[in-house]
Amino acid sequence: MGWQERFRELGEQLTSGQITTDEYRERSAAILAEADKEAAKVHIPRSAAWEAPSGEMTQIVGTRDETTIVNNPKN
Repeated sequence: MGWQERFRELGEQLTSGQITTDEYRERSAAILAEADKEAAKVHIPRSAAWEAPSGEMTQIVGTRDETTIVNNPKN
């Protein structure tokens, strides 16, 4: 079960009164800490870092301007 599913179930336990708000906070913090550990293990290929050193990627689809001018009927 993934962290998102565990988080959803935890929310259901809170809303149904099975756990207190303090228990919810403690358990949700533990779930998020575990999710952070899992995310830190994700390998990012070196080529991806070289292509987008800022963390952003831009895709240029075309260079032709296809702007359409529509007459404003209120003029």
